[in-house]
Amino acid sequence: MSATDLLLFDCGNSTINSAISRNGDFPDNYFTFNHKNSDIKDQLVSYIRKNGIFRAVFVSVVPMLTQTLLSVFEKEKVAYIEFCADQCGVSSLYANPGSDRILFAYSIKTFYPGRAMCLIDAGTALTVDGLDRSGRFLGGYIMPGVKTAFTSIARGAALLSGYELSISHSVGIDTESSFCSGLSVLYSGGLKAAMEKISALSGGKVDVVLTGGDGPLVKELLSDCLLVYDPLILLKGLVVYYYNCSH
Repeated sequence: MSATDLLLFDCGNSTINSAISRNGDFPDNYFTFNHKNSDIKDQLVSYIRKNGIFRAVFVSVVPMLTQTLLSVFEKEKVAYIEFCADQCGVSSLYANPGSDRILFAYSIKTFYPGRAMCLIDAGTALTVDGLDRSGRFLGGYIMPGVKTAFTSIARGAALLSGYELSISHSVGIDTESSFCSGLSVLYSGGLKAAMEKISALSGGKVDVVLTGGDGPLVKELLSDCLLVYDPLILLKGLVVYYYNCSH
């Protein structure tokens, strides 16, 4: 443990992704908590004590989880900074965007300066957002995540339960393959349409960066598109934000 080590927490709707920045470097892997577990507070305390790091930066889109995290920080005497969307320097055409979406924009603006970008965050919800060359957040689209939609339909239709999600663009030849192909065509077409709209709004071709727990599924859905998949980009952005706030 170094005095410059830093805990990173990205708190989403279903999970907490956490990583460690050592000596100001970007993390190369992360650990996932399911914050819906009843013992999440104990898990976080154990994680902090095990790593012996008492500085942190976090972003959260779940108010109740924010309070849980703050109570753990107070108990363990962790000095922390919370990512604030309205204090990070990203201008926006969007009224009250989620802090996770603005953190994504902040990260992209940091690592891909001066480029028009399409940002896809594939989690419980799937967001497709735009950033113009000046780094201005243009807004975008929110839709159910791929796994969220699959699970929801399977629960509501008795004949569709018990199947495994897979990506296929072929015409289905039975109920299972038709179900998976239908979702695949729906999402690949919807995502491409959203990307085209964002490209037009940005005034030209956009580069695409993908992140999130469903990222591998979406990457497969968009296999014919050029994109960068970076599951750590929000956590890297938190490192930059922390040191910008500290200086």
